[in-house]
Amino acid sequence: QFKKYFRWRNLKGKAFKIKFYYSEKDLISSRNYRNSLNSYSTTLYRQLHRHDALMLKPVIEAFKGLKIKYGLNRYEFLEAVVTFIQSIPYTYILDPGRACGTTIINSKGYKHSYPDLNCKPNIPPGCCDNVKPWGLYAPIEFLIQETGDCDTRTLLAYSILEKFNYDIAIVNSNKMGHSMLGIYVPFVPGNGHFGLTAVSRKKYYLWELTATGLNLGDNYDFYSNDWLVTYQ
Repeated sequence: QFKKYFRWRNLKGKAFKIKFYYSEKDLISSRNYRNSLNSYSTTLYRQLHRHDALMLKPVIEAFKGLKIKYGLNRYEFLEAVVTFIQSIPYTYILDPGRACGTTIINSKGYKHSYPDLNCKPNIPPGCCDNVKPWGLYAPIEFLIQETGDCDTRTLLAYSILEKFNYDIAIVNSNKMGHSMLGIYVPFVPGNGHFGLTAVSRKKYYLWELTATGLNLGDNYDFYSNDWLVTYQ
């Protein structure tokens, strides 16, 4: 059995803590299902989200308790979930086409250097490679292993916040090779950046999950103009 215990602070410095338990059976189920897939983008996110949904109950119950204990309003609770995920150290998760310990330049000319393999959360970042099908861990894998990169994080955030009826989306940029959480929050003022759905043209404010201290709309990579809603 895995006892998971997390302590972190929100953007105002308020301390939170939660604990929950998962079994080896949960990890194996999540991992084996992810390994069985050969989808990409929207279909892959949907499959992993739906498969792990029922197994999320322990962390969902932990966050329900947190919300009640601290009397959090809707935005404060949203921030608590986001800062929880931000607090987990970054780990590169690479598909079989890339390898830890190497440097590549993608089709857009952006250079990426990957650290040596250790497959553990680390500062500076660690690295896991040969993760099929597309360098993405499922929500339960991320919670148990505490290893995840951008889209692994946005998928977990989506999977948790969807249970609390937030209007959210996974918003990706092919140019940047990056993923962020999109949130429709008409009650929040400001000029946060957004992705647009092809159907509703709804504005989703973006929230960066790969580093601590970043608020809604804060990011150093917003200059990309191809942010699009991938899964909602």
